[in-house]
Order: sequence, then C-alpha cells, then structure tokens
Amino acid sequence: MCVDIQGKRITPQVAKVSGSAVRIIEKNKVGFHYANTPCDRTTQIERALKSARIPDTQYQWGITFPESQHYPAVEGICDPGIECAEVSDVADYCLEILEDLSIYGISAKGVCYCRKSHFTLQNSKGIDVEEKSTYFMLDLDVNQGETAFNVVKSCRLWDKNSEPLVDAIKEQVSWYTRKGNKNENRKGNKNGSRSKNRTGEPSTAYAFGSRALYAVLRPFIWQLSIDRAKRGISKIKLESIAGESFTLLDDGKIFNGVGTSLCDGEGIPSNQYYIIEKGILRQFMYDHFHALLDKKESTGNAVRTSMMAPPKIAPRNLVVKEGTQSLSEFTGVLIEEVVNDKGANLVSGEYTFNCKRAFQVRDGEILGLVDPFVLKGSIFDILQNIYDTGKIKENPFPCYRELLTPYVFIQISS
Repeated sequence: MCVDIQGKRITPQVAKVSGSAVRIIEKNKVGFHYANTPCDRTTQIERALKSARIPDTQYQWGITFPESQHYPAVEGICDPGIECAEVSDVADYCLEILEDLSIYGISAKGVCYCRKSHFTLQNSKGIDVEEKSTYFMLDLDVNQGETAFNVVKSCRLWDKNSEPLVDAIKEQVSWYTRKGNKNENRKGNKNGSRSKNRTGEPSTAYAFGSRALYAVLRPFIWQLSIDRAKRGISKIKLESIAGESFTLLDDGKIFNGVGTSLCDGEGIPSNQYYIIEKGILRQFMYDHFHALLDKKESTGNAVRTSMMAPPKIAPRNLVVKEGTQSLSEFTGVLIEEVVNDKGANLVSGEYTFNCKRAFQVRDGEILGLVDPFVLKGSIFDILQNIYDTGKIKENPFPCYRELLTPYVFIQISS
C-alpha cells in the first residue's frame, strides 16, 4: 500500500506483486531464472539451466548450496497492524501528520509505504524456510518558509502514534530559525570547536547524524565484501582502521531492523558480529559460496535486494555502539545531511561531500544554520579521527536505511 502526499492532497494506491526465482548449480555452473508471472517449477529449472555459466574461475571446484540448519526465532519483523491495515488507515495516518504539522506552519509532501510479505526459501539440501514480514517507510519533504529538508523513517513495525515524529520534525525546523554567527564554528572559537586531530593538524569537531554518517560509511562498507577483496578491489586489511571509541556491528536479528530476518538470502541463519571493534577491523562480510572458498563460516550476508537477481554480499543492519559523548557537551558543527554530488570513490575511499544541512553548536545548544560548505578527503582518515559516539536517545532520527546510530563525533582537518 502506498499513499502519495502532496500538501493536503493524498493519493492512495494498492498493488500486489508476486514472483519466484530459481538458482541451480550443475557441473560448477550457476544458472538463475526469475518469473513474475505464473510459471511451473520444471519450466523455471529448464530456463535456469540454459542460463548456467561459470561465474568466476575461483568457483571451478565443488560448490554446493548450504544445508538445513536451526533458525533461532527473531522478533519485531511482522506487524499485525500492517497485515490487517487498509489503505484508508495509511491515508488517515498521513492526514493526521499533515494536520499536526500545519499547526506550526509546516507543510510536507512525500510518500508513505506499507508492505506485507510472505517469503519461502527451499533448496535441494533440505532448507525449507517460510517467513512473514512487514515493512513501513515514510519519506517526507518538509517545508516552512525558506526552510526545507527531508525526513526518512524506515522500519518493520508501524508506530501509529505520530506525535513523537511530529515533535522531532518541529524541533529540527526550529534549528533553522535560531540566530547566531553562521560561520563562527567553521572558523573556530574560544569554546574549543577547533583543536588538533591525531596527526597534529588543525581540525574542527563535527557530529554526524545518521543520514550523513551513512554517506560516509557507504564506500567503506562496499569494500568489506570478501568478494571484492578476493578480486583485488578492496584494500582493507584486518587492522586498526578507526578511532578506539568506534564499534560497528552487523546484526541480522535486531528488533525492528529493516534487514532483520530468520536467515539471509541463501538460508544461513541470521547472526550478530563485529565489523569494527574498538577501532579494529574484525571481519569481512561473507556469503555461503565465498565462505566455502576460504574455509570459513558464512556471516549471513547474502542479501536479496530483489527477487529478480541472485543474492549479493551486503550488510543486514549496521549498528554503531553507543559511547560516552553527550551532545549537550559538544561544541562544533552538527551535520545532519550531506549531498554526495561529486561522489565517493568506492575503491580509494576519496570523497567530496556538500554539507547542506549543518548547524553550529556550543555546549549542546543549537545556535543556527551553518552556510553550506564542502568536505573533501579520505573515508579512512575520517574513520581514524572518530573520537567518540553519543547516545541513541539524543538522536531524533537514529535510523537511516539499514543504519542505526547515535551521533558520531569526528575531528576533521580544516
């Protein structure tokens, strides 16, 4: 179910999508076929066989599918409220948000999306998994006068109480209207927003929100696939890669996570493991095939982004561990959103980010909006200069896509 929001006008839509996919292995060749129209299993297998190819020279040995395993129960993936909801319920929820925001002179447009899924996974080794799940997503462009920003909320469960969301949006809007020297913290001040990073260079303290941090982590996570490491693309090694206060987990079982499930796309039970622990890179991401190749255990990172293609190695739910830094004690620049207009090089980690939603902060007080500016450098330098993380409860929007994070505090060279 989807509701398109344009001011006070909403347009509800309902769609049903179904499909089936078959992946086969024959004589070290892998074939795949997807059908979104009725198609019997025999026909699909025949078509998958015709498409079979040797995917990589490293696979020219016995490759197999995973065997049936025990699947511990996971919670927070199926919401009865979404399962039983009518499109009118979603429309009423959207209207309630619009009406509550309008009281404060705030308008919004965007989309609200609710989905229920029924997924089955079977293979010739005995795996037979069946799972029901739900998904909720709200994507709003919020406006008040000259103030405009985007809010994204995505999760498994639908909190029909819109009051906390409206309060968070209202608070963010108020940040734009607060007065202060817009360039004060970019230039530094006596309260210590400028100091030195680990190499002794002059630097500025930044706090990254979930959306901004996602843009920073994206090229790093891309390199954590063992498939890319084997192809010589990834330059990452198991070594100290971030500040000691930074710990990052991949958790396929976290409550209400968008990537939470009984198993990954190949039938490997979901688990939790450290990607980075106290600054040390502990683990690459594995699917079943690459784990066999390295004689390791799969990390359960075979992710199906669509039924139209085989699973690929990707994170499930990225979770940044809470630290000791309170936003109320922070002086520097708070970045909520960056525009990756020139992109981050997924191989080298070099980036150029246009920071369009950033605020100057002194001792935790939001003073006002900072003029747009550009950050350039290396993702790996940013990770090394993380000096602390905050508390989840202090971040009004801690979830962005598959990332759950408090504010992350970084000293970046000026």
